[in-house]
Amino acid sequence: MHDERVKYQVYVLWLKGHSLSTIGHWTKLRTKQLAGIVNRSPWVNRSAMSHDDRQAALNELKAIRIGADGKPLDRGMFDRIDWTPLPLTKDQVRG
Repeated sequence: MHDERVKYQVYVLWLKGHSLSTIGHWTKLRTKQLAGIVNRSPWVNRSAMSHDDRQAALNELKAIRIGADGKPLDRGMFDRIDWTPLPLTKDQVRG
């Protein structure tokens, strides 16, 4: 089972619009592991989400980024990211 830090990192990168391959590069997890995390997430069907829905989900994740101990859940991985979703490519959109 993956810890909360790893799941948090995957969720943010997934909602931003990155591919499982790209997320794997950053998290050092295999695509199959990442697919398991994404498939159990509330955002498994990212392609059906509007840009605004993805932005709202990212905003929720950003709001919980800093834990009670004052440290970021992602251990600083997202200190300098833009919390705006990227446009999905035609390969990432269903229908």
